[in-house]
Amino acid sequence: MAGVALCVAPVGPDAPFQARRDLAYIKERQDKRPMPKVKTNSEKISYKPRGRKPGRKTDFMNDPVVVARREKALSRQQAAE
Repeated sequence: MAGVALCVAPVGPDAPFQARRDLAYIKERQDKRPMPKVKTNSEKISYKPRGRKPGRKTDFMNDPVVVARREKALSRQQAAE
């Protein structure tokens, strides 16, 4: 019997009902499968947020030391004129 494929199918008077039960079982198992996880673009490219780099403050005009130095320079400039 080499090369002959055997098909195992329910046999007997209960055969149509057995096939329905089998299909119902398969359907039940398919419904219980978890939904696939959808990755965001950042997750796809393995993006890792990094901290800010050290450097000058961007908002230095609100620094009181800078404001005092600027007023001092402006007062000297006005006195020279």
